[in-house]
Amino acid sequence: MKKTLFLGLLAGFLSDLYATDARVIALGGQDLFFIDEVSIFQNPANIGLYPDLLYGSLGVYRTGSDSSANSRYHEPSDPFFGGIASLPFSSDTANRRNRSAFFLGGFFNRHDEMLDYLDPHSGKYIGNPRDIMIRPSGAVDLLMGYSWRNGTAIGIGGYAASGSSTAGPVIDSETSLYKLNAGLRTPLFDNGAVEWSAGTGLMRAKGDSAGAGVGPVIVANNDGFFRSDLRIFVPLRNTATTVVPQLHYSSMSLYHGKVSLADFSGGIGINVPLTRGLFWAGLQYLYQDDSYFHDSSSTSNGGRVSFGIEHYIVGDWLIARAGGEKVLAYTSTTYSGGAPSRGMVRDKLPLGGIDSDLLGLGFGFVIKAHLHIDVVVSDDLPYTLGIVSGGSDPYLLSRVSATYQF
Repeated sequence: MKKTLFLGLLAGFLSDLYATDARVIALGGQDLFFIDEVSIFQNPANIGLYPDLLYGSLGVYRTGSDSSANSRYHEPSDPFFGGIASLPFSSDTANRRNRSAFFLGGFFNRHDEMLDYLDPHSGKYIGNPRDIMIRPSGAVDLLMGYSWRNGTAIGIGGYAASGSSTAGPVIDSETSLYKLNAGLRTPLFDNGAVEWSAGTGLMRAKGDSAGAGVGPVIVANNDGFFRSDLRIFVPLRNTATTVVPQLHYSSMSLYHGKVSLADFSGGIGINVPLTRGLFWAGLQYLYQDDSYFHDSSSTSNGGRVSFGIEHYIVGDWLIARAGGEKVLAYTSTTYSGGAPSRGMVRDKLPLGGIDSDLLGLGFGFVIKAHLHIDVVVSDDLPYTLGIVSGGSDPYLLSRVSATYQF
């Protein structure tokens, strides 16, 4: 099963560089260890860090074994766009991040990672990959937050994605996801912060089973999930280094409670600003406990070491980025009436849709400090040179995202 390429720590508690989803992917694929625009979808309290902002992505072009949703010259999937507006209650315009203000945000068509559990083309799907599920016809994020002058902020956010088809009065195919997140951010020492968030929701998914004569498959019938995250940004005295410990817990059920998944992770990382750049690294402990249809269960204990670096390479407008990680886990699987199976696996943990043990590569373009454009280089580019050589993969980039702050 393919798992998310998960990076340890990005330098800079409040980096001057805004981080789009493309920047996150270029640096490894997840953002639990640094604050960026993408973090508002997990902790809506961070919405106040990005006032008066437009943010959009052209979508994702998947290559290799992730290309089931794409064919040659196929358009990228899952584009989205939206923005954040602020209503300040103080006249301090010099410091837009530390003022009393109310914030509203709305984003459309964003693909939430929980939908991967309902998609047979995803590595997270538990079932026959030939099952047929309808894709949501639309999705929306609505976020709201308030921040005080001292930097304390609270926020709440909701997400809904749904699509269905009916045969008369009966719904014969449906994929729906509903989420609610809440978060808090409060200052800690000088330039530090404590950040906590939690989320819960429901899933519904019904489609056509690949098995002959089996009938419809119901992956989720109001099955629920829960998560909680804590991270602390601790600046070290007399240095520019920041230490970031992190804790995460999540649990969920599928198939009307017949499948249960639980994850825990805890880690620590450091970030060190460089001249015209930054370097960061992290180390995590990973634990996963899963149960399938009351006849098998698995437990995994593992670890992840990760790193990332970015640097201005031309003036103040062109940035190069790279990041990588290595995951190892010991997994024990028990079958009802059968012998247990044990052994080391490379990418059992964590969840996701990007290969482990890869090096991410991307670039960023900064135009007059307001417009930021981030791109991820296609995995096949160093080998095929894309359209230049007429290789099997004609794409140079796999993701393009941009932000503009007024």
